[in-house]
Amino acid sequence: MEPTVKVIAGPLEYGSAPFWYHKTQTLYFVNVFQSEIHQYDPKTNKHTCAKVGDQPVGFIIPLGDFDDKYLLGYGCDLVAVTWDGHSNQISKLVKVEVVETNENRISDGKISPSGVLFVGRRTSGPGHLISGNLSMNQGSLYSFKNCSSKKLLCDISISAGMAWDHNERTFFYTDSPEYRVERFCYNDETCELEQGCILYQFKDDNLCGFPCGITIDYDEHLWVSCFNDGQVLKIDPKIGRATTKIEIPHCPQITSVAFGGPNLDVLYVTSADINIKGKYKNAGSVFQVSGLGVRGNLSLPLYLMNK
Repeated sequence: MEPTVKVIAGPLEYGSAPFWYHKTQTLYFVNVFQSEIHQYDPKTNKHTCAKVGDQPVGFIIPLGDFDDKYLLGYGCDLVAVTWDGHSNQISKLVKVEVVETNENRISDGKISPSGVLFVGRRTSGPGHLISGNLSMNQGSLYSFKNCSSKKLLCDISISAGMAWDHNERTFFYTDSPEYRVERFCYNDETCELEQGCILYQFKDDNLCGFPCGITIDYDEHLWVSCFNDGQVLKIDPKIGRATTKIEIPHCPQITSVAFGGPNLDVLYVTSADINIKGKYKNAGSVFQVSGLGVRGNLSLPLYLMNK
């Protein structure tokens, strides 16, 4: 049986960072350059959004200590916002000082299985990877644990995707302009990355796009969004090859993926509509893909207080 792909929201200019929150059984995502955060409830099919401000929003993660607060990558800063999930405006924004200040905006954020916050900064300034005039190797990847930050990687361009295996000994990562998925040995106690190597190279599979957001399923297969290729790849890390390709119809710019639903067996997919308006009817939509025969893992909120 073929998977079913369904549009559930959009279109957005640049939808990204889908996060399924098991506590509320709702999906969160962002519209990056429009500075919006979004919530979708599959039980009611209700879709709400709120304007944050005038800076790009790189990601949204619920704060587990509260019912109405979220951590955002907002421009160059990490901020905590208060939002009731229904209003079209947030009610409060507080800057969180946890990573060193620089001019590179935050492009990605995720919580490891043990609750460590990882934050990726991308190359700043004019230019975009789509147009081919992006300034390269100015970004970094950080971890934040026990009120201190650590720079894990530098000289990256667009931090776009992160995932861990179950025992947190392996870290998977995408720096989009490198056109590949990388694998690192990971020490959860020290948050150190070692022995990086290429797991999967897009050009070896004749893919013309580049990797963006990723997630990992319960069987430890990676699911990789393909920007400019209109598909999601399922990659087996044991052999370093794509074993399944899910075509997303009429939508070339796939930006990120996350498992969700009550049984974590639905793949949510975000996309963009950058410089292609009117060419693809589903560009910028958010999709749900069902019938894959796999399930994912819980996405963890960030807890500011000790648990």
